[in-house]
Formats: sequence, structure tokens, C-alpha cells
Amino acid sequence: MLNINRLIFVLKLVPSEYKTKSSNDTVIYVNLQIKSPDVILTITTNESYTLRIKRHINSIGGKKQTVLKVFISGRTFFGVRHGLETLSQLIVFDDSVNALQTLSSVMINDKPAFAYRGLMIDSARNFIPIGSLERMIDGMSYNKLNMLHWHLSDSNSFPFFSRTYPQMTHYGAYSKKEIYTPNQVRNLVEYALVRGIKIIPELDAPAHAGNGWQWGPETEVYGQLAFCINEEPWNTLCGQPPCGQLNPANPKVYEVLGGLYRDMFSVFDLDLFHMGGDEVMFECWKKLEIENFMEEKNITNFINLRAYFQATAYEKLKEASRNIKSKSSQKYFSKSNFPPIPIIWSSDLTNHIKTLVDNGINSTDYFIQVWEGTPLESEEVQNLIDSNYTLIVSNMGKVYLDLGSGSWLGKNHDLRYINWQSLYDFNFDVNGYNTSKIVENSRFGRIPQILGGEAPLWTEKVNEMTMDSKLWPRGSAFAERLWTNPTVKSSSPIVYSRLLRQNELMKMRGIRVDTRQPKSCLLIGTVCLNDFDVNPSPPIEES
Repeated sequence: MLNINRLIFVLKLVPSEYKTKSSNDTVIYVNLQIKSPDVILTITTNESYTLRIKRHINSIGGKKQTVLKVFISGRTFFGVRHGLETLSQLIVFDDSVNALQTLSSVMINDKPAFAYRGLMIDSARNFIPIGSLERMIDGMSYNKLNMLHWHLSDSNSFPFFSRTYPQMTHYGAYSKKEIYTPNQVRNLVEYALVRGIKIIPELDAPAHAGNGWQWGPETEVYGQLAFCINEEPWNTLCGQPPCGQLNPANPKVYEVLGGLYRDMFSVFDLDLFHMGGDEVMFECWKKLEIENFMEEKNITNFINLRAYFQATAYEKLKEASRNIKSKSSQKYFSKSNFPPIPIIWSSDLTNHIKTLVDNGINSTDYFIQVWEGTPLESEEVQNLIDSNYTLIVSNMGKVYLDLGSGSWLGKNHDLRYINWQSLYDFNFDVNGYNTSKIVENSRFGRIPQILGGEAPLWTEKVNEMTMDSKLWPRGSAFAERLWTNPTVKSSSPIVYSRLLRQNELMKMRGIRVDTRQPKSCLLIGTVCLNDFDVNPSPPIEES
């Protein structure tokens, strides 16, 4: 569990007002007002803020002095942090006068359109060093993104060090240097929190679980924990190589999962946990041990077996969260947030609503991350909506950041590169998601059915040297979609200029952003836009 006390201590050291003096004798005051001591970030956190800038001219001893006062207020630390981020975007350096400049009068009332504004990083296919993850978090904070989904395990590798089962990294890590220790993870969670970001871990199961799970047969107790590990030909056994799928008939599998969940809860938040769940290949489960188990349990088909696995694993997740109650930081999580809300990928299982309900995988207890199709493209997704499941939108053809670099499997794929304009223009309502619908959740009460969106970056063809250019500026475009849900199109000159300015700011702050236009376009303006590209913004109504 992260050290909440430390963050509260840091916040107490933050003065409510800063005063500085510029080179031309302009006095600048920055006043921060945080109305609530709450430092837990979750989907119901109030992230709104108000930003005001006022300019005054004072006369002191017959000498005029310019005073610039900045007031930022918000219900929570996270809202005020967003206000500071906006302030940084209002400041530019003017070469002609060799000085920083900002507006002399500003009034902004701002809040996010969606509670869940996320990116996903996969560090199992290619290991991503902690420093690169920190840089990703920095970039997210500059764009007011608030959820980092960390895909920590897959059939390729298992880099998370488990104190309960150190065999997982012994068999599953690429090398001794490519392991995340509990202290590293705990520090990263804190690093993210003070930047307004929650890290949600994913332990993928039952599919995408191979390397790291081989050790069972070498013991006298644990037996076959997974099947099909590294088997070939892979095409019918797994979604992609190397293969591996957990053994749902072995009770020790659930025992190991419970230990891994406990270890993860000791360093991550307790309210949200991603359990994976996609691309289960039933061909891998055609084993005598599993056939006998299904007969014993009166499980009639593999979909029901898949549901049995999910329900049993969730019981272990709940049990693991209860075992963390002795932690001192536990008091900062309200009891209504227990057990944690599980997130699972859309899959063959979520296509069977009755099977979900019959096995206790209820709409009030689960979030579904939709990746295969929009409601307009998929009857199964529409069924989830009609059945009141809460959704996180991550449609592959709309928001995946890793596509378009060619195939790594030696065959053709219809996976086009998704440009920043497409991400910016991905309007959820236009694509069949009703963003105004409210549903009931057993932990969070009444919440929007469409929590928000997440752009995944899978790392088959990504490493720490290339990830920034894959993430940015496309992540910035998607962040604006999630923060403001704009009606203006990406072709508007104001959108181009704002994205270019944000690119420059992120570059100055150490993010290796990709370039989308010559710098002259930023300096000259709309000259870089063809007339047929421009869709002027509607007039701004004064409040």
C-alpha cells in the first residue's frame, strides 16, 4: 500500500500562497486553496478547479508596480494540481522581450468530462525500465490523464517480484535486471499519485499466462499450474506466441493467484484491479484433467468453465484485499470500496450475459474494458450496455497506439496506424456509447455507465527508446477528448495550434514527443492548413 501519510505530510508543507518577483519588478502571487484533505484518487474523486488571474497596478513611494495575482482553488489536491497544469500552459517565453509572459486577466472553471482518462502500458512483452515509466507518468500529468493501466504479466514474461512466490520471476523474468521489486513499484505508485495519476495493475488470467508458471510440476504439491506453455504450433492454442493458459481444474492455481493478489495489494491501491480475461483458447483446455474436473463440477461447456474460473479467482481477490486491512494506510480507503472492483477485458465470456449473471459476474460489481468493437459494430457490446455493465472504452480500431508498424508475426494484418486526428475526433456518443446514462455500482453508487476511455500501448514493437513517440502527441489529443469531450473537429486551426504549443511545452519538460508539423506552423499559424482541411470552431458563447 502506498504511503498516504507521506503525501498528507507533504501537502501540509505546501504554503497556501507563493510570492515571487520578476526581472521587471512585477510581483506575482500564487494562491492555492484545497478544500478537502482527501488524497485518495478514484473514479469518484472531484477533479474540478477554478483558476483566476488578476493584474493590478500599485503605486509605492511614487513608483508604479505591477502585481499579478493567481488564485487556484479546488475541492481536492488533484483538482488544484490540474489548475497548476493549466497555469503552466498559459505561460510562454517571448524571445523579443526575453521574458515569460502570460495573460493579465483569466477566469476558468474547469472539470473533466470523464472520470476515467487513461493510458495502458505493457511491460511483459518488452520490459520497460522504471525511469521510462516515470517519464510516461510525467507526460500523462501534463495532459490531465489520471489512470495508468499497467499490464504487468503475460505469457512472455512475469517481471513483478512476488515475495510469496519468488518462483514467478525466477522462471518468468527475462533477466535478473528486468524485474520490478515491491519497493520500486511502491515508489512508482507514490510518484504517480502526487502527479494526479492512479496506477491500476493487471495480472492477466487465465490466458496470457505462461512463462513464470512452469514451476508447479517440479514440486510435490502444486502440480500443473498452466498448460500449453511455449507449445507450437501456437495458432490454435493462444492468441499469439508464446502460449500459456492457467489450469482451471487445479485448486493450487487459485491459491497462487491469491498470494500474488496479496503481494500486489501490498504496493498498489485497493479499489480497482484489472484481472485480464481475454483471448482464452479452449483448444488449450482440451485435457483429460480438465474434462474430469468439468464432469465432477457438472460444468457443461468451456464458457461455463471460463466463468467458473473468473468467479473463483475473484473470491481470491476479495480475500486478498481483506488480508491487507492491518495496513495503517487502510483507513484512507472507505469500507464501501471493499472488495476491489475488478476490471476485465471484453471477451467470449462477456458475450454471454446469462452466463455472467449465473456466475455472479454482475453489472454492479464489475467494470468491462471494451476493446473489440463499438456498440454500432458489435451486438455483444450493445448487450453489455443494455445489461447496465459499466464500460471503459478502448476499441482497437479507434484508440490503440501500437498499431501501424507492420506485423511481427510474419503475416498481414489489417491494423492501420491511428493518427492523432482520429483519436481527437473519436466521439463516444457518435459511436453508440450513451455517455449520459447512469448505472448503479455496489461500491461507488450511481456512476456514469461510460466511465471514460483508455488508449493501450502494447509493446510487441515498442521499447523504452520508442515509447514516447508512440504515446505523444497522440496521447495529448486523446486526453483532450477525455477531458473536454469537444464538439470541435481536429481540423480546426485552434486545435492544431494548441496541440503544437502543447508539444513544445512537453518537449521542454523532457518528453520525447513525436513531431507532426514544421515549427514554422506554430510560429506562422494557419498557413499550414489547406482550406478544405479547416472546419472553423463554433463561436464561443460568453457566460
